[in-house]
Amino acid sequence: MNFILIGCFILVGSYLLMVIFFIIGWKRLSEFELSPHRMNGKFPVSVVVSCHNEEEHLPRLLSALLRQTFSDFELVLVDDHSTDGTYKIMQEFSSAFSNMKFFPSEIKGKKNALQKAVNIANGELMITTDADCEPCESWIETICNFYFQYRPDLIIAPVKLKSNSKIFPQLQKFEFASLVASGAGAAAFGKSILCNGANLAFPKKIYSIHVNDLHNELLSGDDMFLLESVKKSKGEIRFLKSTLAMVETKTAENLRDFFRQRKRWSSKFSAYRDKDVITVALLVFLTSFFLLCLFILSLITPRMWKYFLVCFMVKYLIDGYFLYSVRKFFDLRSVWFYAFLLSLIYPFYVLITAVSGVFSGQKSWK
Repeated sequence: MNFILIGCFILVGSYLLMVIFFIIGWKRLSEFELSPHRMNGKFPVSVVVSCHNEEEHLPRLLSALLRQTFSDFELVLVDDHSTDGTYKIMQEFSSAFSNMKFFPSEIKGKKNALQKAVNIANGELMITTDADCEPCESWIETICNFYFQYRPDLIIAPVKLKSNSKIFPQLQKFEFASLVASGAGAAAFGKSILCNGANLAFPKKIYSIHVNDLHNELLSGDDMFLLESVKKSKGEIRFLKSTLAMVETKTAENLRDFFRQRKRWSSKFSAYRDKDVITVALLVFLTSFFLLCLFILSLITPRMWKYFLVCFMVKYLIDGYFLYSVRKFFDLRSVWFYAFLLSLIYPFYVLITAVSGVFSGQKSWK
């Protein structure tokens, strides 16, 4: 009993400090302002996308790319063994772009498709996104400006979920925003822990250097393994804090799809070697585990309720304040209400996805 209580206090206290670290990092990042005069010279840019059964979403992405304020880019699309009309859509849109390449991938898997796309691409700067994403009109221009100014080895750009007003999509939007903001806050201190291939940019030469560290035995995770490899080699990693560089993607339609995605993410945990990533993941997991243990203990021993409520409220308040701090950037509404709902379900969610991800393995990259 004392072990659970003391452990919970220590873990919640450590969690509090970690989130404060993320908040300070987020506020430390200045919002990048787009200036068309900043780029006084051009460099070739390639947008690369790996697609698998995306006939429903691909037209929206391609239409968004046609509306870009920066039009001088190469588009490289790879069809990873789609069984729907994905490749036909590529053919239909090819005439609309001045510089577009598209081809089927010989070997299954997102990593193989992406590697082939990068190898074929002619750009100095590679920008990756997913077929189910929709970038804003200044997306490419903002990333290029940022790269031109700082020349980092890896650019982590923001992603947000597009949702309706229903509770489940909103909860996904809030949870995802907390992940992106945590990664941004950590990156501000040179401790990058998260990135997303839906909005990532890097020089082609950097990808060539680190391609052998991407764990091709796993179907996905190329984004996180690239980050881990660049970080290990002391490369410069920057988060691009700008809504002009934002891409939107859809929320999961149901709980089954949501947990399938989260299990896919957690299934790669055993392959991570970065100490910062492992420390944060373990702290989040153990905090959730001990909170649940203290909750169960409170049901058995009523006098423990006050200790559980203290730990719960500390975590809720710091999580709520973090989400409140990033609300404008990610367009979050009713922050404290959804932060409270997340606080109620998050411990269960973390344990379920962590355990199922470790034991189920990864069967597909989507």
